[in-house]
Amino acid sequence: ILMPWIGLAVALALAGVFITRFARRKVRG
Repeated sequence: ILMPWIGLAVALALAGVFITRFARRKVRG
């Protein structure tokens, strides 16, 4: 039951990190 929620949380975490890195690069660069 918790598996899909864990997968979603991990996906959101990875997406958040990727977006933050891309945003920082775009802003600084």
